[in-house]
Amino acid sequence: MCDENSIYGFVSGQMDIWPSSSSNDLSDLLLISHDMETIKILESKGIGTHHTSFGVTLNQSKAIMLATRLAYCCSCGRFSDRKLDDLKSEIVENGVSICPGFFNQAMSEAMRFVASEPDFMRQQKRW
Repeated sequence: MCDENSIYGFVSGQMDIWPSSSSNDLSDLLLISHDMETIKILESKGIGTHHTSFGVTLNQSKAIMLATRLAYCCSCGRFSDRKLDDLKSEIVENGVSICPGFFNQAMSEAMRFVASEPDFMRQQKRW
């Protein structure tokens, strides 16, 4: 049996959630964007479209994971350069198109968690 997660080949895993440099921010945001594009391609080919036990498709689940990653990083100060706004907007638009019912909600919940747990978040390094 094939591991369903292996079809995604995500490149944005183990990302620093705290800012280090603007060049790292651009390259890491591009990784998230590429991962979102992977989901869109799989979705268009009918791969990952079956529902999980959580009532969303596997693709939607992966988009929610990327929403959480993006929100954590943004809430901790990453991707704040205005030059990255268009790319962030593109990622969000793609995420909403894949998972219209939950993408924005997942981002909001992640941001709320960061704001309500600052001591915990200061101890975190990667997501």
